[in-house]
Amino acid sequence: AIDAFCSQKGIIKTCDAVLAASGSGFEGVYLAVWNLIVLVEGSQLELYIQTVRPLKLRAEDGPGRGQAKQMVSSDLAELYIQAAEIKHPFDKLIKSIGEATGAKVN
Repeated sequence: AIDAFCSQKGIIKTCDAVLAASGSGFEGVYLAVWNLIVLVEGSQLELYIQTVRPLKLRAEDGPGRGQAKQMVSSDLAELYIQAAEIKHPFDKLIKSIGEATGAKVN
């Protein structure tokens, strides 16, 4: 059944159209989530921007620039393991940023 589906005439164009449509379909979802964040955490956004902007600039211009490599995996178990491995260090980092800036971090 999969071979028959994949060998259909024009399947690549059809798949490209579906991907394009689904990408634009999520824009409304992203906008709704952003609007909810602004509504609920609007007072914290400016503090977030003030905190993150210099960190982002340092990361872009710092000595490690261009050395980071993005890891991409489609294996759900591998992604889960990677997330579990980084959770504690990430939580510590976020907590330290909150303490240094007075930002509310949950």
